[in-house]
Amino acid sequence: AAKPSAAGAVKKLASIDYSRFECVSEEDATLDASELRACWRRHGKLRRMRGEEPLDFERWCRARAKLGGTTGSDDRAAMDPRGRGLWRKTFLEDAFEELAVAEDRPADEELPKLVAPDMLSAMQSWPGANKVDATAWARRALQTELSKACSTDRAAAMEPGRVGFNGDIRVDALIGRPDNQMAVEVGDGNAVLLIHPDENQLLCGYRFTGVKVRYVVSLVERPSSGAEPTEHLYTGTVEVPELMSGVLPDIKAFTERLRTSMPEPKPRDAHRKALRPILQRLELSLAYFARRFERQLLQRAFAGEAAP
Repeated sequence: AAKPSAAGAVKKLASIDYSRFECVSEEDATLDASELRACWRRHGKLRRMRGEEPLDFERWCRARAKLGGTTGSDDRAAMDPRGRGLWRKTFLEDAFEELAVAEDRPADEELPKLVAPDMLSAMQSWPGANKVDATAWARRALQTELSKACSTDRAAAMEPGRVGFNGDIRVDALIGRPDNQMAVEVGDGNAVLLIHPDENQLLCGYRFTGVKVRYVVSLVERPSSGAEPTEHLYTGTVEVPELMSGVLPDIKAFTERLRTSMPEPKPRDAHRKALRPILQRLELSLAYFARRFERQLLQRAFAGEAAP
């Protein structure tokens, strides 16, 4: 067989589109496809936990290449920092990181929608079905998950020129109270599992009224030369008159049910402008963790552990 000429080899090499390498950093190019996808999946979960919109895979790769960091470098860590990703550290750093790197099965977009409470009530007369009251466990689990909600403007700091970002202010919002008392209240309601062993079917749903979440916002202003940073604390509540299954995963429908109070004390105009997107993301973060609660309810139901 005839060997390819040197000219032919040069022509073949010249056909490679080297511009595509601008979308991948040298460090990411050393990872196999599954490792790179795992890093991107972590990015997406961390952002959704903070109520932010994740970058699609190509934009995420391009952003990492633009930063030009190496594995473990400050630049790349700043884009997707370990843990909660806020300006300040909290006791939930390890818990957020463990959740971010875990591969959910099924994925969020494949997680079944829970049935609405009215439909579940109508099915309770289903012949042969067993009813399990999971209210006590569900109330505790819902309080735990909603207390993890948070938001920040730190991710915006990695996107120069982003509309609405003020580089002289750093803002974090957390679920909590200055007096460290209960920050998430869950009122009356119930959570029910309906299991039909003969037909191998399971339904679950919940409805709770009077859900109230208290938040604290820390706003730190860049100091003038030689001065100490100034921190302003604002508090408020997010109330949900009726939190129930059958709404999520429709994020818009969920957030429309929220009643978020204006922060106290009344912020001045510059602060109000910075707080508005933070509170919007906090609502989206609450939606994310409400869905995490639904995932846990389904998991416990399938494992037969939903009873108190």
